[in-house]
Amino acid sequence: MFNLILIYLVFIIGLFFSPLYSVVLGFLMFFSQSFHQLRFNKIDFFIIIHTLVLFVFYIQIDNIDAIKEGLTFIIGPFLLYFIGKAVSKSNLNESTIFKPLTLVLILYSCSLFFRDVGGNFSIDLDVNYYYNSRNRLIDKSSLIASFTNETNLSLIVLTSIYYVLFFFNKRIPKLVILFTLLSVLLILASRAGVVTLCIILLINYYDKIRKNKLFFFLSGAFLFFTFINIISVFEIPYISTFFTRTLEKSFGTDNQFHGLEGRFLYYANAYQNSQYFNINGYKFLLNKYHFSSHNEILGHTSAVGIIPAFSYFIILFLLIKKCFINIKFTGNNIMKKIVISMLISYVIVGFTENIYIANIMWIYLFLFTLGYSSISKK
Repeated sequence: MFNLILIYLVFIIGLFFSPLYSVVLGFLMFFSQSFHQLRFNKIDFFIIIHTLVLFVFYIQIDNIDAIKEGLTFIIGPFLLYFIGKAVSKSNLNESTIFKPLTLVLILYSCSLFFRDVGGNFSIDLDVNYYYNSRNRLIDKSSLIASFTNETNLSLIVLTSIYYVLFFFNKRIPKLVILFTLLSVLLILASRAGVVTLCIILLINYYDKIRKNKLFFFLSGAFLFFTFINIISVFEIPYISTFFTRTLEKSFGTDNQFHGLEGRFLYYANAYQNSQYFNINGYKFLLNKYHFSSHNEILGHTSAVGIIPAFSYFIILFLLIKKCFINIKFTGNNIMKKIVISMLISYVIVGFTENIYIANIMWIYLFLFTLGYSSISKK
């Protein structure tokens, strides 16, 4: 029970304060007496070698806080993976572990989203920062408070949605929370987030849709024609934001493309700064150009080089493969849905965003989930 509380604290402290504190607390957990029986396999030793080699080179980078960044970006993700493995050896089921984590994600999402332009908590959407930001109704250069990027916040909201879908059972609270989170996701107007959610719902509920396809078709047609005949979605302020961003092709106020075209400018810049083995640092592009790679793969190659990035993704592939083999053996359907959903989120959102930089705590949660799902309980 004590280790379970520490797990919650790892994510609470990391989300609300600093990921570095999560790593420090994670080390305390990992070297506690209850984690001494953790058995290592070949993949684990590969992980240890990868992290140690990369960390040694990383801490030699000048002009940055290399030790802090090394602990956060090199050690942290795989430390949470090992913690997930250790927790899996306990008798606690996934609902006991992930339900409180879901509440932490929801609380964190709401605490960031419901804020006015001054940074104060407010549920009034007319003064909400994110709505006004997406509609270009504020001058960001004059803001005093700092805010999380819309797309980065949308990934946490998206994850909260499918965690609620799979871990919550009580219908009324579940519907209220889902309605709130879906509204937030739509106001954030993250195209990648909405597309990802649609794919996740289609994959996880395909059988129900296929078996009741006539019902879903007629219901969808009725709602669609009723909706377009009564009102126009483009006249609803908080819904039109998403559709406007999705369809727009023009330049924004900062003279950068808002669509996919502009992303290729970031991709080209990140590619030009990618070498076979060159440890620049995970915040190199941010420090030098004031923007990231906007791509997960190029974020790694520009930060540590092509070879270390390739090593990282090979490890990730092996962990995911091992995870699915174990899930197939145990027949744990809930964790199968969670892992598939997180993997889809990582691939789709990672195409247009560097999640490793912008959402390292989400990476911690992803690796923790893979670690938890990699140990057989039968």
